[in-house]
Amino acid sequence: FLDKNLSKSLEAVVEEYKAHVFDEMDYVKEARNMELIANELKGSGVIVPRVFKEVSTKSVLVMSFHEGTKITRVEELKALGVDTAKLARKLARTFLLMVLEKPIFHADPHPGNISVTEKGEIILYDYGMVGSLNEYTKKHLIRLYASFSLNDPKRIVDEMLELGLLDPSANRYVIEQGVELTLREFRGEKISEWEFQRVMELANRLIYKFPFRLPAELVMYLRMASTLEEVCKKLDPQFNFLKLLTNLLEERGYLDELRREDMESFIKSIFEAGGSLLRLTPLLLRRLEREEFDGKRPVSRAHIWPSLALFVIALYASYEHAPYSFLVMVVAFVVLLIGEFRK
Repeated sequence: FLDKNLSKSLEAVVEEYKAHVFDEMDYVKEARNMELIANELKGSGVIVPRVFKEVSTKSVLVMSFHEGTKITRVEELKALGVDTAKLARKLARTFLLMVLEKPIFHADPHPGNISVTEKGEIILYDYGMVGSLNEYTKKHLIRLYASFSLNDPKRIVDEMLELGLLDPSANRYVIEQGVELTLREFRGEKISEWEFQRVMELANRLIYKFPFRLPAELVMYLRMASTLEEVCKKLDPQFNFLKLLTNLLEERGYLDELRREDMESFIKSIFEAGGSLLRLTPLLLRRLEREEFDGKRPVSRAHIWPSLALFVIALYASYEHAPYSFLVMVVAFVVLLIGEFRK
């Protein structure tokens, strides 16, 4: 008996592949895919063979021939003067930009479908298996990538939930701890056995079911991404997907966009907090007026300073996406109220 999340994920994979098996045998559809992708990749240094429609049918596809070397024949490529590390980066950028910015993407980048010319141009074959993502999924996939680039475990988990990659009932703390270890490993840090064991023990104790999901709309993308990384690692054993991704997101302005959203969120939180203070002000002023005219004891303002300090800390924490910023804000208000209403 499989866990429900795992079972649904496997069903999504099977259904997605069933749908694409028939597409792979329809050469009219493949020809349309080739023309669309050729138009999208124009001027990028990637060759999409030309289709000869007049002699192509649903069962026969005739295309132009291009001399090239299979992409995994690394030594042959080097002998031709091709910089394979540069080629790996170009290949990864091509596929990532197809996913993030184009209407469809080539979903089958295994070595048999990619050749390289003597000039280092990439030749792509086999367009029977393509994928596409809706705008919502693209947006949150970009945000997920950006969160990895910014080393932000909390936001990574947020975006995984948005994309349907995590069960909403999953224990966030454990997932974030696992993500933190993954990020450190990506950065080249050595993870101690004790830290790894600690996270595994937490997971075993607090996660009672398989927390991950595989939405149908991401099946083709995830398959493509894993195959692509293998090819890039073959070309360049030092290939760093996260580094390339960070550079790409920075170059295309996605990280700036996310930082701008952070700042807008920060400013909004300040106004919301200010609004809360304004709602409390009349109540506090009435209390102060009663105390000042009471004449029975002096009015102390010492409690205001710690509450203001906590308020500032909470604002900073909200900007840094700290998980306890709201709690700190509440404590600040409680300190203020206790100070004002204590007898």
